[in-house]
Order: sequence, then structure tokens, then C-alpha cells
Amino acid sequence: MRLDFLNRNLFNLLFGQSHNFGDILNRLNSVKNAAFLILSIFVLNLSFIEITNAQTTCTGNVPIQNLANGMNYTITVGPTSGNVSISVTVVDNPPGLVGFLGGPGNPISFPNGSGTFTYNLTGQPNPYVLNMYFNWAAGGQGSSTPVSCSATVSTPLALPIVFDNQPATLTPFGSNMSATIGVDPTDPTNAVLCATKLPGADCWAGVTVGSPICLASPIDFASGTTITMDVYSPVAGAPILLKLENCTNATISTEIVVLTTVANAWETLTFNFGTSGCAAPPNLANTYDKLSIFPNFTCTPTACGVPNPGVGSTFSTSAFYFDNIELVPTPIALELPIVFDSQPATLTPFGSNMSATIGVDPTDPTNAVLCTTKLPGADCWAGVTVGSPICLASPIDFASGTTITMDVYSPVAGAPILLKLENCITPGISTEIVVLTTVANAWETLTFNFGTSGCPLPPNAANTYDKLSIFPNFTCTPTACGVPNPGLGSTFHHQLLF
Repeated sequence: MRLDFLNRNLFNLLFGQSHNFGDILNRLNSVKNAAFLILSIFVLNLSFIEITNAQTTCTGNVPIQNLANGMNYTITVGPTSGNVSISVTVVDNPPGLVGFLGGPGNPISFPNGSGTFTYNLTGQPNPYVLNMYFNWAAGGQGSSTPVSCSATVSTPLALPIVFDNQPATLTPFGSNMSATIGVDPTDPTNAVLCATKLPGADCWAGVTVGSPICLASPIDFASGTTITMDVYSPVAGAPILLKLENCTNATISTEIVVLTTVANAWETLTFNFGTSGCAAPPNLANTYDKLSIFPNFTCTPTACGVPNPGVGSTFSTSAFYFDNIELVPTPIALELPIVFDSQPATLTPFGSNMSATIGVDPTDPTNAVLCTTKLPGADCWAGVTVGSPICLASPIDFASGTTITMDVYSPVAGAPILLKLENCITPGISTEIVVLTTVANAWETLTFNFGTSGCPLPPNAANTYDKLSIFPNFTCTPTACGVPNPGLGSTFHHQLLF
């Protein structure tokens, strides 16, 4: 009888939640990070911050003008409700002490016999800033140093998972298996998942990463079927299995084994569930909201019923580290309209001294554009084909229109821009137009009317045009129409943007 590794979740019953050290360490790391944040803002305030369920408590002492020993404070802030509880004790507790929460002019409040003021507020912002003003006998008065207290609002655990800002619960399964939130071996400021299999560990031992078991949101396989994960392995060739399941129905699952390729260095492994998911690729009708990692997975056969490619890998008791687990969206097919910051264009320059890259818009650093450069000595016909990798994903639909517009940023006015459309298999089927730029160092929209000006002929509706090439500063003459190039005398300049 063969052990059914598809139902590895059955072994989760052996491990309770009361001793989940990964969760404990994660919480302690959160405490440390939050305390450092407060200390970095208020250098004078040595304060301890305790993070409990859905609230943050800040404590410490800050100065009060004209009093020697300041005030002790305890502020408890809820993350979403806006509820704030405050306790302030004026250490000197002078006679006639009264307080004004928020500063002078606010309602007066009175302390108890030990100089303690208490407040319970609702509808407050996060972070909450405590300001106190005090009067006491003989005309004494003074303000406290402001104190800020921020509730820690956790990011729900869903892809992408980055372990230094998401509260992951780690549930190890299988014998001699441990998992914690640890320190990146190459960057002590980065928190990562640290998984260790000791000698005698089950071949299927691993860890479920959840909140506490399920992800907060199902994996959106409709937007893409590839998941990438950064892995730091002590050995090359180690098999890493990534398994995705339905959190309430373990029979709905898909998994892949991928081998590491380097030792003691970070690399990004790619798990393409669309082509390699075992026993089957993800079914879009199903929900996948449970994620488990099996480091150094040596069971064979795999869920596909084939030999495990990593079954002979070197066993290591050193830790495996994991970070940045994310779903890669399926690229948008390259077809008109083409917008370079959202479509994965392949650029194929042609002609001598010609280059083309995806660069930054000179007027908007958030916008990606096509940047072409012709150096001195470049062929007059040098340019770039924009494709995926050569052809467009879909032919240009000339039945719906014969005019194409293109935004161009030229360093000079009067530069000839040639746009050529071809059949990707038969270059003899083509049409092209030369249009001159009219402004320098500014964006303009050029219009290429292939219906009236396509050379040597307008597009033929019976043909397919699925290849697009741009010829910046095109100075060859005559044109495809056999007439002089209108931009032949233009000023030569290196770079144009589209």
C-alpha cells in the first residue's frame, strides 16, 4: 500500500497551535520593529510597546514644562475602531493640579489623589497624538512633550507574501521539521521564512503558511498561473515542492517540484502551475487558499505519478530560507493599442549603430516608453521591430479603420518617422508611411493614414498585417512610393521616444 502524499494535511493533526514558535517569534519581531519606530521618532522617550490582539499599548515618561519629573503615560490604541484609553500620572503631583487634554482651552479635568488622569475616547485617528497642558497652585503651568502612539494594522496574509510585514502563522508538519520567521542570511534587516529538516524527517515534511491556516484571499489564478518564490538553499539541486489546496477540501490541490540551482545564495524559482501543476493545473472553478512549502522534498513518485527529479539530491540539515512569494500576472498580449508600461514588448533593432530599449518618459518618470537611438554612421533604414517576440499577438484590424496614431517625443522638429506594417511571414506584403515631427523636445501625436497614403499601396483587406516596425529619423530616398523623402534634409539627432 502506497502512502498517499496528496493528503499530507492529515498529519497537521499531530501539531497543535499552543507551541507555534514561528508565530511567537513573528510577534516578538513585530514588537521590536514597532518599538524601534517609536524610539526613532521620540528620541527622549524610552518606551515599551506591547502588541496584543488588534491594539497597541504605548508606555513611557515625557517631560512637563516647569516640573522636574514629567509624566508617566499609558496609551492603548485600537487599530480600526478609533478607541483610545489614556492614563497620565504627573509624577510631582503639585497641589491644585488640573489638566487639559489636547492643550489650553479644552475642557478641564481633575486627577485622583496620586496625580493620575484617565480618559476613554472614541473616534480618534491612528496614530493618536497625546498633548497635555497642566495648571497647579501658585500660578504654575506647563505643557507635556507630545506623544504619538500608532496601532499596528496587520496586512492580511495573501499573495504576495513578504515575511517582514505580514503576520504569517507557520504550521510545520511531518517529523523533525521546524519553521520560524528568521533573519535573511544576507540582509539582517529582512525577515524571511526559515525551514529546517533534521535527520530522520519525513520526506514529505514541510510547513503551511497561513493566517492561521488559510490565506486571507484565494489565489487569483484567473490573472495568472505562475508563482515565483525567492529561495536560499544550502545545496544546489534541492527539490522544492509548492502545494496549493482548498483550505476546507484537501482533494482540491495542485503542486509542482522545482529544483534549486545554486547553493548559499538567493535565487527566484518559478512554479508554472498552468503547464506543470500536478496532478492537474488549477481549475478556475475551484478555490485555492492554502499554501504549503516542502523543502528538500524527496518522496517519489510525485503527485503526477512520475519519478521525483530531485530524489537523489544531497540532504542538508542547514536551513532553507524563503521570501517574496507572488503570483505573476499573465502578460497582456502585444497588440494595438500598445502601451509600453503595461505590455511586455520585445524590441528587435535592425541596421547598424541602432539601439532600442524600454526607458523612462522624460516628462513623467512613472511612465515607460520606447526609447530609440541612432548613432552616427547608422544605416538610413535602421529602426526597431516591436513584437512578441517578432509578430503582434493579433493582426491589425484594418476593417475597423486605416489610421494609426503614435505619440512621439523628438529632439528636433522635421524628423522623418517611418511606420511600416508587414505580414510577419511574407515581407512582400507591406505598407508604410513617412510623417514628419513638428515640435522639438515635447510630445506630439503623429497620424499615419494608411488608407490614403500607404506606400506602395494602402492595406489590402485580404492580407494579414501583424508585424510593426518604426524607423526613427528615416533618411533613405526615394520612399517606398518612389518619391523623394520629405524629411531627407532633417537635422540628425541620436534619440527619439515613442
